[in-house]
Amino acid sequence: MRDQCRWIKVFPPGHTYSSTGGLRSYYHPDWFGGTRRPAPPGAGLRERFEAAVGKRLMSDVPFGTFLSGGLDSSLVTAVAADLARRTGAGTRLPSFSIGTDADAPDLRMARAVAAHVGTDHHEVHFDPAEGIAALDEVIYYLESYDAAEIRGAVPMYLLMREIRARGVKVVLCGEGADEIFAGYLYFHFAKDADTLQRESLDLLAHLHLNDLQRVDKITMAHGGAGRLVPPNQSGW
Repeated sequence: MRDQCRWIKVFPPGHTYSSTGGLRSYYHPDWFGGTRRPAPPGAGLRERFEAAVGKRLMSDVPFGTFLSGGLDSSLVTAVAADLARRTGAGTRLPSFSIGTDADAPDLRMARAVAAHVGTDHHEVHFDPAEGIAALDEVIYYLESYDAAEIRGAVPMYLLMREIRARGVKVVLCGEGADEIFAGYLYFHFAKDADTLQRESLDLLAHLHLNDLQRVDKITMAHGGAGRLVPPNQSGW
């Protein structure tokens, strides 16, 4: 391969390639590059968020949500459960959590959220030995030796296996919200609003290289499909 190719690079999202024109971008969001300032906090946020969740509920196969008990996945699950009821989807929305212990803080929080929003909630418990046993397969499907990505992929891999066993194929998740809403701790140390915005936009522009890639590859490893909500919503 090295002797036959002049260059090798990751095929970027929103591009086409031809032998005459090379790589060309067909997707030019106006928020990238700072040409449009974000709307004031809260301005139409709920409406746009609900529209984003609703858009990703369009499916001809059973769907559910990852529910970690954190703010991001809890909001996605709450809106999805409400929309599923309002649109007459039938049975309660399935939600799924995973942890090493039934009393783990994340599982307790997820359980409380599921009870509050009325989902058909399922928990998966695993021990370290199961996680270690899954490493070879996780690395194979993830196509990465990045320790942080593997650490996040192992429980998702085990959980997605259970999700597919229950007949659910499409799963909504809260990945990407930290990039949009400055959820990472180091954002607190940004020197001003412009610096924070530039960092947020840079993370979003490269989301396909980490979180999005992990969700796509690990859900597809079991023949499923993971759908992110916020980062793909037009106008955010």
